[in-house]
Amino acid sequence: MSRRNFHEPVSQAQIDGWCNRYYLTDIPTLRSELSHLRRSVRERDEKLVVKRQDVRKLTQEKEDLEREILDLRNEKQQLRAEKWTLRQESDRLRTERSELRDKYERVRREKSLLNEKYETMKRTLRAYGW
Repeated sequence: MSRRNFHEPVSQAQIDGWCNRYYLTDIPTLRSELSHLRRSVRERDEKLVVKRQDVRKLTQEKEDLEREILDLRNEKQQLRAEKWTLRQESDRLRTERSELRDKYERVRREKSLLNEKYETMKRTLRAYGW
């Protein structure tokens, strides 16, 4: 290859020769492949844009779900606190009911004893003629 001035005209045959030597093909095929590459790059870029949008959407959904999970955890904690309070109230009422039942039994026994005393006194008074 001779050293030429870059400003000298280059023939189409020289260009075709360079294409065949460096790219192993001719110029129309290179143009076709270049256009195909541009098209595939454009399609890939469009797919990437769609994927980015999908990622943003999924990220937003993830954040929303994380917020919902946090809200549900807080609600669960509140329900546990309410459950604990209700258990305490239930235990208190159970104890109170048991105490009232015991008191009722005591009063019933006392009444029964008083009735027996009353009947005994009545019999005694009848025996003495009252």
